[in-house]
Amino acid sequence: GLPPGPRGGRPRRFFRVMSGQEGPTAGGEATAMESREAQDAATMQQVEQLTSEIAATQPLISDPVAPGTLRREYEGNPLDFGTGIDYLDATFTSLRRVRGDGNCFYRSYLFRMLERLVLQRADAATAEAAEAERQRLLRVITGSKETLVALGYSEIAFESFLDMFVAQLEGLFDTDAATLLETFREDGGTSEYLVWFTRLLTAASMKLNPDAYLPFVEAMGFVEISAFCGAEVEPMGKECEQIQIQALVDFLDVGVRILYLDGREFTTELPSVTMPETCAEPLELLYRPGHFDILMR
Repeated sequence: GLPPGPRGGRPRRFFRVMSGQEGPTAGGEATAMESREAQDAATMQQVEQLTSEIAATQPLISDPVAPGTLRREYEGNPLDFGTGIDYLDATFTSLRRVRGDGNCFYRSYLFRMLERLVLQRADAATAEAAEAERQRLLRVITGSKETLVALGYSEIAFESFLDMFVAQLEGLFDTDAATLLETFREDGGTSEYLVWFTRLLTAASMKLNPDAYLPFVEAMGFVEISAFCGAEVEPMGKECEQIQIQALVDFLDVGVRILYLDGREFTTELPSVTMPETCAEPLELLYRPGHFDILMR
């Protein structure tokens, strides 16, 4: 199920919930939390400023780079991001930077899901499993048409997007990872339509399971799931909360592990959450205040 949100208010963004901090219960804790929130806000502003500077020159998804390249973004930050970056450097071979435009979770999740299949198909040891997974995803996406129509979506409004998704899966093994990357780098291209359709599937998942999501939606100030989806899920550029992540994972049945780097102290490993908890081979993404990137081993 979903991790619990903080008591008495809007569920915090994903890295907050994962921290296990449920809000202040005494004056000292309140002061500490306010200070922590101010630091997080400053970190997000710092990252957003750098992200906007990068957007003009950085593609939607970058080539693999060393995790240590993140250090520049936290120069002068009072929190200890360096230890976490050291852990990433020691654990992962590289990461792919994803443009911070509000779609970074959906783009990261979708690209890594498809890229992993392409790489597995090229390996004789995993080729058969990759084909089985491609066929399963084709059934899920093709079957989503009936689900979306039943939920009240106009077929004419989404059919071309669904067809693009199906075509991408059908031709996935006729291409290679480099060509897939170029597809996802095209501003306004095919991948943007795939990202939007992925948002639609996320909204559908929430509407199919209202009892699981309504309490969180109400805590965000919405009286019904459809209103939340119309404002926060379906439009491009809207940042992703924990409930959207859970909903998409539930719909596609492709697990994800999210490691988060926010300057907090940790012992041996960066804190992380895996959805679902039982997933043996999840996609791996990095969450920092306000942004997602792709991790690669």
